[in-house]
Amino acid sequence: METPKRKKPSARELKSKKVRERIYEAAMKLIIDYGYENVTVSDICKSAQITNGTFYHQFSSKLDIVLSCIDREELRLESVLKTLDGQTRLQRIKSIIMARVQIGVEKPLDLAVVCSIANINSRNAGLFNESNKLRIAIENEIAEGQKEGCIDTTIDPSSFAFNLLCYVSGLIHAWELQNGEIDAMSIADQAVDFLLSSISLTPQIGDDTQLPDMQEG
Repeated sequence: METPKRKKPSARELKSKKVRERIYEAAMKLIIDYGYENVTVSDICKSAQITNGTFYHQFSSKLDIVLSCIDREELRLESVLKTLDGQTRLQRIKSIIMARVQIGVEKPLDLAVVCSIANINSRNAGLFNESNKLRIAIENEIAEGQKEGCIDTTIDPSSFAFNLLCYVSGLIHAWELQNGEIDAMSIADQAVDFLLSSISLTPQIGDDTQLPDMQEG
């Protein structure tokens, strides 16, 4: 059966996408420079050179822009899956986890806290959703590692992946509570090695784990 050709976006759709992007970029710059609470929709409209009506045609609220930021982060994380060739199973898992921590703490503290609150208020399960691509990827790496004899077969892939993600979320939350003053990446680097060593049947995780280049959403 022939795959149907993807319909090209119309000129109107392309224009709408361009306007949405301009609003998003203007909003993020203002939020980063002045803090989420200090930026109004009117400020965003003025910076993006649009009317309030145009803003609300693209976003339902200022918070909606934050949710869009979270969605873009998820897409960046998914791009990690394309960069794992040449790594061992455990290195792949570590790369995914470290990328999540990096994205969680690279934002200004104010924006990171707002994103966390937005996730809670919107009941966004994110990485904890069973259909999340990164969670599935971690589970698959564990399962394949078990088949290859490098990961303990008594470990349930789904449960261990969930536990890893709980640790990551807790670490990012701790970073927020400590006003961004702890070295979350260094803590994660050591802790993830320790956690993965508990399921590894090989001598060490390996020193070749690299932080992948994540594409902007």
